[in-house]
Amino acid sequence: NSMDMMLDGIKVLDITNNLAGPGTAAVLAEHGAEVIHIEKPHMGDDCRFFTPMVGEKTSYSHCYINRCKKSVVMDLKDPEAYELLKKMIAETDIIIESNRPGVMTRLGLDYKTVSKIKPDIIYCSVSAFGQTGPYATRAGYDVIAQAYSGIMDITGEPDGSPTKIGTAIGDYVGLLNAFGSIMTALYHRERTGVGQHVDISLARGLLWMTANFDYKITGKEARRAGRFHNGLCP
Repeated sequence: NSMDMMLDGIKVLDITNNLAGPGTAAVLAEHGAEVIHIEKPHMGDDCRFFTPMVGEKTSYSHCYINRCKKSVVMDLKDPEAYELLKKMIAETDIIIESNRPGVMTRLGLDYKTVSKIKPDIIYCSVSAFGQTGPYATRAGYDVIAQAYSGIMDITGEPDGSPTKIGTAIGDYVGLLNAFGSIMTALYHRERTGVGQHVDISLARGLLWMTANFDYKITGKEARRAGRFHNGLCP
């Protein structure tokens, strides 16, 4: 059927909060995947309370970053919920989680455990600093990733202070990296039947954007240039 969407039949469990993780799942949903967003009791996803609000109780951010999804409230520390979630995992193609590294292991929902339930699962972890390395256990979000990546140091006026980008660029670059990596893993699984763990770091994504490859040739560090450009005329 030419009207079918590209990811029809693909099932996604979205165990994320804020922007980067939920945004990744939303893009998958837009391409036809069935996405079930697991939200914590009482509060739900943190971004349900991000401004601006439509009326008194509806977050505009939550609406656009969780578009096209279904939602289920679960306390992942509840044994009954855990058993139900394991049944859902057995029928799932993709899991996305955005907890601090170590949290999913404590909950018994890490990749190693989940892949025993569903061997060909594609399991995507989205975090500030990735799953390995000296900063892996640190909590973080967009503006922290911006700072650590160095992108703030090359933004702003030449005689001013480092400046954050005007949008949540770390989250948006992260979700695009996650979407691309998940789709690559899905293609690999179609060819080989093998799933894998996708590790997405917000800081690493921005560090790649910030890398000054010209330095190898010119020896000049990238500096804040305001509304000008070091190599082009605006």
